[in-house]
Amino acid sequence: MIVMKNIEPYTIAGGNPAKLIKKRFSEIIIEKLLKIKWWNWDIEIISNNINIITGGDIEALKNVINKE
Repeated sequence: MIVMKNIEPYTIAGGNPAKLIKKRFSEIIIEKLLKIKWWNWDIEIISNNINIITGGDIEALKNVINKE
C-alpha cells in the first residue's frame, strides 16, 4: 500500500485508497505517548524497559523517564 497523505500517529489505515480504520489508543493516551517520545530514548533504555513500553501502562512508562 502506498499512502500519499499523512496518517496521524497511532492510527491504523488500510484499503485503496487508504482510509482510517481506527485509532490504536484514545486521544489522551496518544498525546501522552507523543510527549514521552520513547522512540528517542537510548537503545539500552528501550531494551531494558521493552515490557513496559509494550505493556500499555502509561504511568509505568512515565516512571521510566523519571528514573533516568
